[in-house]
Amino acid sequence: MVRGLASGIRSRCSGRMLMLTLSRLYGSIAEEEARVVISGGGPTGLTTALLLAKYGVPSVVLERGAALPNHPKAHCINQRTMEVFRGVKDAANKTSGLAGQVKSAMPPIDQWRSFVYCSGSLLEPSSVLGTVDHFKCEEENLDPFRFSPEPVAHLPQHRLVPMLADMCERSPLVDLRMGCEVSGFEQSAEGVEVRANGADVVRGAYLVAADGAHSMVRKSLGIQMDGAGTLQHLINIYFTAPTLAQKLVGMDRMGMLYFVFGASHVVVLVAHDLGRGEFVAQVPFFPPLQGAHSFDVDVCREIIRDIGGVETMDDVVVHDAKPWAMAAAVATQYRAGRVFLAGDAAHVVPPAGAFGMNTGVQDAHNLAWKLATALQWDGADGLGGCPSGLGGLRGLTLGPGPASEQLLDSYGAERRPIAISNMNLSVDNFHEALAVARVIGLDFDTAQSVNSLLTSGPMASLAPTYVRQQLLSAAMSSGLLMGRALAKAKQRELDELFDSGRTLRLQYPKEDIGFAYHGQDCFIDVDPGMEDATRKAVKPKPRDAPLVEDATSFVPGKRFPHFYLQKVGSWPPDVLEELGTESGQESNQPLSSIDIPALASVGTNFVLFCSAPRASSWHACLADTDVWTVELVSREDDADDGARTGTIGGRRESRRSKVLRAVPSGSLWRTLMDQDEDLGVLVRPDGHIFWSGTPRMWPREKHE
Repeated sequence: MVRGLASGIRSRCSGRMLMLTLSRLYGSIAEEEARVVISGGGPTGLTTALLLAKYGVPSVVLERGAALPNHPKAHCINQRTMEVFRGVKDAANKTSGLAGQVKSAMPPIDQWRSFVYCSGSLLEPSSVLGTVDHFKCEEENLDPFRFSPEPVAHLPQHRLVPMLADMCERSPLVDLRMGCEVSGFEQSAEGVEVRANGADVVRGAYLVAADGAHSMVRKSLGIQMDGAGTLQHLINIYFTAPTLAQKLVGMDRMGMLYFVFGASHVVVLVAHDLGRGEFVAQVPFFPPLQGAHSFDVDVCREIIRDIGGVETMDDVVVHDAKPWAMAAAVATQYRAGRVFLAGDAAHVVPPAGAFGMNTGVQDAHNLAWKLATALQWDGADGLGGCPSGLGGLRGLTLGPGPASEQLLDSYGAERRPIAISNMNLSVDNFHEALAVARVIGLDFDTAQSVNSLLTSGPMASLAPTYVRQQLLSAAMSSGLLMGRALAKAKQRELDELFDSGRTLRLQYPKEDIGFAYHGQDCFIDVDPGMEDATRKAVKPKPRDAPLVEDATSFVPGKRFPHFYLQKVGSWPPDVLEELGTESGQESNQPLSSIDIPALASVGTNFVLFCSAPRASSWHACLADTDVWTVELVSREDDADDGARTGTIGGRRESRRSKVLRAVPSGSLWRTLMDQDEDLGVLVRPDGHIFWSGTPRMWPREKHE
């Protein structure tokens, strides 16, 4: 059944937008005008809107669908995306953020920690060729949970999007409009005008195109996609089968993915929630002899019976069947004037590795604070285009020209290389996912060749279509029959393949939390003394390299490492409230180092982490800026009151800056201080390191 609209979310473009109360930075806006217009209400678009709202920037989200999605689609949420969601909060979930909602809603990890490979029906006692447990970490330095406060999560998109939409509904700075399809737009030096459904016009300073792989906005701009293109055609069959799920749980044959080489079909079965009996069967097909029209309800049920057995069919309900093309391509540019591409509009990747939605959400994380900062800079008076506290910082990295333009250009400079890397890895993963099939004689390239022979060779003109369709089906069935027979003879080779880790993985921590932004157009500053360390940090590592080096680096461009903090002294009430801490009480949510830059009260300000004994030198460097400071003390007994007001080492707090004190857990920060206790690390609002160095290295002349 199609899910209805979330309460309060408008279903059409008609009607006038409510006047929004904006933060002090922006004043009031006219009706039907927002600071940012977002085309597309999927995970990328909605995350962009919520992050902009955190920075006080109003937005209008135009979503062409009249209702929230009812098809599962993406389902694996990686650790970096969960960290982003951890910082997306409102009054309903201010303690743990959206990440807490996701963790509460997802199935228990024992249901989805494994990939299962089967020859024949899922329920046949001897059908399992192998099982790979993706959370079996035998060495601590390979354990990704050591390096992030958030786990990998498993929640289908049709359950995630309503969570995002509900948060948008509660936000006074987000206007989500369902059933509004962008039909055109114009941009000028003053802003953008976006037409929806051919008539209604929404104005804003910028347009974010998060309107999917077939983005109308991208096509209108003439931006091309570069990559391998279409790799495979598939049909997604969304169905519920409670009996099948119960039997899999009862047999202790639980998994996230089942690679099933059935009697008549090869199927990748995604178990979205075994407790709900919710599945999606991904079935390849070969155009033009096969197409979406070939998969009616009866055919879909036949496929389910083939992989699940006759005894599970009584309560099977087929909800939907959608064709899609697995493709690999990245937009040649991410920005055209006041328009920015994000999510699938900017990149499409194979699902192997789950980098599609995750890359899109992280696009939003990179872009939102830059749009908010650019709006602040463009609105500042007497500061050369920058508000107090950022004028000096931009001097560290940006050259001549409008600061906001260079900042916004850095979005594509940073995110496009990440998308290309993720695309290439996903293509490699796609071929890696076929390794088991190749061992048992089922070669994807051979299947493609047979299809080509029947559609473009002499056979295409000699035989009618229905004959060639039957020949293709017969060839596939014969290959499956031979593959099932060969599987048992190849069991030893299969066991070696599973044990070696050379099959499709679930976790990619080095690419997930270990990636870095680097290059001259990125918004980072690398001191000459840090260049060698930076080059080493961004150099790709072998697949089996320990995560510790990638996840604990303090070089510019990297994500600031995670370690837990224990609050010292009195912290500002607004910070405590945002952390979900009542006065005099500790939050149930452990405080991570990555939480501080993500605070809404920090906003678009930068955060400096430094050693408390050297804090006075840093305060002198940061005089007259809005940079927040986190002074890390070796133990709580040595710390004085953490409440900071007035003048500190020659620095006076502004309304937008604070000084916090905390005790870091573990040895990571202590190890860094052993190298140089004067070192400080300056972190951007998205948690990536902007600069690191000592007070002696601070370029004071650029702040004068």
